[in-house]
Amino acid sequence: MTLTEFHIYYAQTYRYYAVYVLMVLLSFYFFYALFKRRRRSDAVLYLLFTALAVYTHAHGVFAIASQGLCFLVMMVLRPDWRTRRAFFTLVGVQLVLLILIAPALWQYFLRDFLATQPIASVVGAVPDSEVGMSWLQVPSIGSIARALVRFLFFEWYYLNAFTILTAVLFVFAATALYAARSGASNWREAIRELPSDIAARVRSHLAEHMLTFFWCVGMIMLPWVLSFLVMPMFFDRYVLGAAPALYLLLAVAAVGIRRIIPTKLIATGFVILLLPGLYAFYAYPDNENWRSLASYVSEHAGLDDAIVILTSDVHLRQTYEAFQWYSPHEPAVCELYEDKLDDPETLAGLSACLEGRERAWLVGLRWMGDIERLAAAGRSPDLHEFFARFQGSQWRLEADADRPSFYLLGMYIYEKE
Repeated sequence: MTLTEFHIYYAQTYRYYAVYVLMVLLSFYFFYALFKRRRRSDAVLYLLFTALAVYTHAHGVFAIASQGLCFLVMMVLRPDWRTRRAFFTLVGVQLVLLILIAPALWQYFLRDFLATQPIASVVGAVPDSEVGMSWLQVPSIGSIARALVRFLFFEWYYLNAFTILTAVLFVFAATALYAARSGASNWREAIRELPSDIAARVRSHLAEHMLTFFWCVGMIMLPWVLSFLVMPMFFDRYVLGAAPALYLLLAVAAVGIRRIIPTKLIATGFVILLLPGLYAFYAYPDNENWRSLASYVSEHAGLDDAIVILTSDVHLRQTYEAFQWYSPHEPAVCELYEDKLDDPETLAGLSACLEGRERAWLVGLRWMGDIERLAAAGRSPDLHEFFARFQGSQWRLEADADRPSFYLLGMYIYEKE
C-alpha cells in the first residue's frame, strides 16, 4: 500500500480515504478476533472501528454485509461456527452496531436513494433535484477490472511492454537460478506437491482465507450488483476498502508457491512493474496548482479588482475554497457557475460582483461546464464569448495567463472598455 500510486494519490488528494481504508482493515481484523479469541474487548473495538468506517464513507456498510456473508458460509463449512454462542454473539454485536450507525444510514438513505424516488418530493424530505450519487453511471464488467488494475498500478498506461518484459525476464532468470541451486529434482517435486500444499493450507486456515475472500469480493461485487438494482454506486475509489484484501490474497498466493518461486523474487518483480508508474506519478503534476495561481493573483491583482472564481455544479464550492485557502490577498471575490451562464440569478450575482470594477480576474478549472445544456438553450458554452457579450460588450480580454505551471487551471484578465 505504501508503493501503489492509487493509495498515494487518494491519501494526498481525498485524505479521508486513507482513514477509511484503515477503519475497514481494523473492522475485519477485530471481526476475526471476535470469533477467534471471543474477548469482550474485541467486540468493543469491532463496534468502534466498524462504526467509524461507516461514518467515514457510505460504502463501509458493505464491509458489514461482507462479514455477515462470510459468517453464514462458515456456519455451513465449520461446526464450531454453528454454536449458539457464536450466533448470539453476531446478532448482539450487529444490533448494537445498527444503533450506532443508524444516523449515518438515515442520512445516506435520504441523500442517495430517496432523492431519486418520487416519494421524496411527496414527503418533502429532500429537494426535488439531483443529489447524492446521481452523477455515477451504471458500471460494466470492465469497471471491476479497471478497479483491480488501479489498486495495483493506478492506470493501464502505467504498464508498458518493456517493463512487463523486464519483470518477467527477471523472475524467470532468478527462478531458473533458484531451481538450479536447490536441485532440479527437488524443484519439480515442489511443483507436483503444490496442489496438496495449497489444499492443506486452505484447510488449516479456512476462516482466514474465507474472510479475506469475502472482504475482497463482497466490497467490490455488492455495490456493483446494487448499481443495477437500486442506483449506480460503483466507483474505483468507493471500493478502495477492498484493496487490502486483494493484497492479502496476492500475498497468500505468493507464499503458497514460495517453494517454486521464492517470495522475494515475486516481490521484486512486482516492484519493477510499479517503478514506471511511481516515476510518472512524482515527476509530473497530477493536481491543480492552486498555490502558484493564488500567489500570482495576489501579487498582481489590485485591491479594486474583482476576483471571479469559476466553478460548476460538479465542483460546487471546491474551487472557491481552494483559492481562498492559498490566497493571502482579499479583494472582492465572487463565484461564477460556468454551467449556469443562462441563469438570471447567476447573471445578477455576477453583475453585482463587477459593479464599480474596472478589471476582473477569472480563475479556476479550465472549462468544466454543461456544454450540451447551454447549447440546447441557445447560449454559447464558450466562456470568452459569454464575457464578450456580457453587460453590452463592456468587457474585453486583456490577458490570458493559462500557463503550464498552473496545471489544469486557467486565469483570464478582463478590463472594462
